Amino acid sequence: MSPRKIAVIGYGFSAKIFHIPFIQHNSKLTLSVIIQRNPTPGNDAAKDHSDVKVYRSTEEFYKTDSECELIVITTSNDTHVQYCKEAIENGRNVIVEKPLTIYSADAKELVNLAKKKGVGISVYQNRRFDSDFLTLTKVLPKVGELVSLETHFDRYKPDPTLDTSKSWKSAQVPGNGTLFDLGVHLLDQVVHLFGMPQRLFGDVRDERGCSTNPSATWGQEGFVDDFFTATLYYSSAPPRKRPFTVRVEASSLSCQTPQLRFVLRGMDGSWTKHNLDSQEAQLKAGRMPGTGGFGVEEEEHFGKLELKDGSVERTVAAVGDYGRFYKEIAEGGAAVPAEEAVRVIRLVELIGESSRLGKVLDIPA
Repeated sequence: MSPRKIAVIGYGFSAKIFHIPFIQHNSKLTLSVIIQRNPTPGNDAAKDHSDVKVYRSTEEFYKTDSECELIVITTSNDTHVQYCKEAIENGRNVIVEKPLTIYSADAKELVNLAKKKGVGISVYQNRRFDSDFLTLTKVLPKVGELVSLETHFDRYKPDPTLDTSKSWKSAQVPGNGTLFDLGVHLLDQVVHLFGMPQRLFGDVRDERGCSTNPSATWGQEGFVDDFFTATLYYSSAPPRKRPFTVRVEASSLSCQTPQLRFVLRGMDGSWTKHNLDSQEAQLKAGRMPGTGGFGVEEEEHFGKLELKDGSVERTVAAVGDYGRFYKEIAEGGAAVPAEEAVRVIRLVELIGESSRLGKVLDIPA
């Protein structure tokens, strides 16, 4: 079977760090095309990938190319709907960077359009393959009936000046900010494990004072959040015998080393984990998938499991591997079906609404 030919739309950080290395590492996939509208001397796909066809527009690409049946969209959040529709209408299968869209109604529309056209659409929720999350899934049964889970993605960036080098991410428009950036990762992991909660309470804030419009709130232009916390309430439902809560949080003003990642509490024990998965840092440093130690966590960062019998152990970390996403794609799977991403976007909307109203919201089944 010939390798699946892939076209990547966009040539920024996401394409270069999170997608292209894993596409190139998989022998069943071929990076055939890159669409980059505005190359610069320091960022030019044609120079970096001389063996790959480079187009300056999607219009030119679709008119010329009939071989790439899989399109990877790595552009800004507000362009996802446009590029997804274009790919689907041209009969191509699609992979979209998270989040699928800014609004859940748009996400549902894309899902229905893909079904109508008979093409697949998957969302790049790569952090399902983080070392820390994969370890959590192994530890979860050991603590007994679940009581609560805290999941964090905290950093310390006290400078209120927005990083203008990340041009589209610095724009104070709906779809940007911590909740849509880091929060989507955390919420996807939670929903992947437990499904949708029955209620939630959210608090979304600009703690560093970066917003240009002091009267704006989340979801409005002129506001950018750098902190959110959300409590998700789960009722007792088989196979779980008791209700439990999940607290999801990301902060830009967490001055501690190491940063907290998980606190898991169950009837039979607890597990605490610090530090994030190492793959992003390794990729930034130039280490590629398949090289020695890629995705492997240092022993000093292992989590701590304490059980009711008094035993304590350091939990050996699972190996992180974002390549698993593209392995499933190479084998014809959807990896993360878009239907699952719709639920996460709906949670983001509800967290924002809860924060504006200052109240707990019920989530319809």
